[in-house]
Amino acid sequence: MKLLYLSILLVLSAYAKDINSTKQPFDDIPKTICENIFEANFQDFAGVPRKEFIIDLYTDNCKKGRNFFWLDNNTKLNSRYLELIELSNNGELHSNKAEKLLKTQTIALVNGDAKYKDIIALDIALSDIFIKTIYNQYYGSINFDNMKASIRRIKKKEDKKNKFEWDYLKRRIDIKQFTKDSFANGNIANSLSRLQTNYIQHKKLKTILKKYRTIEANGGWGTVRYGGTLRYGADNQRVASIKKRLSYTDGFTEENTTIYNSAMKRAVVKFQRRHGLKADGNIGKATIKKLNIPVSKKIAIIKLNIERHKWLPVSFPDKYLEINVPSFRLRLIKDGKTDYTTKVVVGKYKRPTPIFKDRLSSFVLNPYWRVPKSIIQRDYVHKLMLDPTYAQRQKIKITRNGVTIAPTDINWFEYDEDSKIPYSFTQSPSSRNALGRVKFLFPNRFAVYLHDTNHRSLFNRNYRAYSSGCVRVHKPFKLLSQLVKGDDRYSDKNIQKYLRSKENRHFALKDRLDIYINYLTAYVDDDGLLYFYPDIYGYDRLQLKWM
Repeated sequence: MKLLYLSILLVLSAYAKDINSTKQPFDDIPKTICENIFEANFQDFAGVPRKEFIIDLYTDNCKKGRNFFWLDNNTKLNSRYLELIELSNNGELHSNKAEKLLKTQTIALVNGDAKYKDIIALDIALSDIFIKTIYNQYYGSINFDNMKASIRRIKKKEDKKNKFEWDYLKRRIDIKQFTKDSFANGNIANSLSRLQTNYIQHKKLKTILKKYRTIEANGGWGTVRYGGTLRYGADNQRVASIKKRLSYTDGFTEENTTIYNSAMKRAVVKFQRRHGLKADGNIGKATIKKLNIPVSKKIAIIKLNIERHKWLPVSFPDKYLEINVPSFRLRLIKDGKTDYTTKVVVGKYKRPTPIFKDRLSSFVLNPYWRVPKSIIQRDYVHKLMLDPTYAQRQKIKITRNGVTIAPTDINWFEYDEDSKIPYSFTQSPSSRNALGRVKFLFPNRFAVYLHDTNHRSLFNRNYRAYSSGCVRVHKPFKLLSQLVKGDDRYSDKNIQKYLRSKENRHFALKDRLDIYINYLTAYVDDDGLLYFYPDIYGYDRLQLKWM
């Protein structure tokens, strides 16, 4: 329907431009925008958002002899106007009134029914919509700084030590100059496209969003009744409604019979994998609950994650590391595809892994662990109260001002979580070391890094938010082999030799990689499927309020 609407407008506007008439279509023409501007009369801009900005744009335009941006001086539609229509049809204009405004006013313009004062107001309104679109395409629709401050206050009320750390990674641009350049370049769609990140997920998720919007426009999907767990081979009336629900999103096209057959099980398993459920094909309460999430809520989550993409840099390198916290997974991305992936353990709810970008620069074999003060206060003091020999058994040396002190000589009951602990804790390299046998460094203000672990059983779980903020890697030496590939200094033989020495060794990486720690709860994987991940830190819930 939208394409048809656009086609009609294109034909009408072309016809209108070809009308051979030198007569101005208005009997009584008020002063033009430019006449008012040159007389310092800015009544045309009364009540317009970004008033000073827009007046400056029109002043420059008037100096070039043009009254309008979106129309010719004879009030016929120009190419920019037609581009706006196309952008509106594609959902690219960030204004609730854009589509309605374009539909009603375009017909009036083409028919010659529009009054001159309304045409002036229309052109200014379209300029404001375009500027808002530039802002939203680049910075996003959420005021990031206000949102961040608000969530920090909420988190502080929950737990004063639970910090919300999320960096905005995009450099600032001169919006006014960009707007002027866009008008000068003559192709506003191309100008807007330059604002979008080339992060591979952005394009993929926007494509998926169109599919879900179509489902919503057609009425969405119905709900499935709860009941006992359905297993492969079952004959049950609820099976038909489940098959119908799966047809919307999981490629199930079979007739809605009541038999739970093998084709349906493949679709169920796919659905369960996409939603972080146990992918066993058994349809219990958890699966039904996910099936019954309305399409409107799915769209809201997809749009929120597209918004998060806008907080990332415009340009991504050909090769980089990505850790998506909600999916508990690390990926080495090369040329837009996953070159290597492994499981990770991330920060727990009260000690979340920060969301930021840095550059991986080095790695350490047989690392020491210098225990952060926050962990000493929140974990170790209590353990030492119960067992003063705990530190010795874990090969942790306790010092004060560089002097080693026996933990049994300290009255740990003097301290609590809010105390300032005057001691430093250092764990020597060993099989018990919390960092395992290797750690990867990307120096940052959060003191976060990647590392091996001596608690590998956690990788067997689907939910893996158990650390104090750093990221534990399931197969760290496979990751290391990817990072040092082609560097003869770090052959497997040499790495094993260094490990056997049990000596702490620090090595620089020849090729430093950008590393992005993201929080994305809707993610299109290399298999082309859309995965929804758990909102482990509650950020979806808080940020959706700002959309």
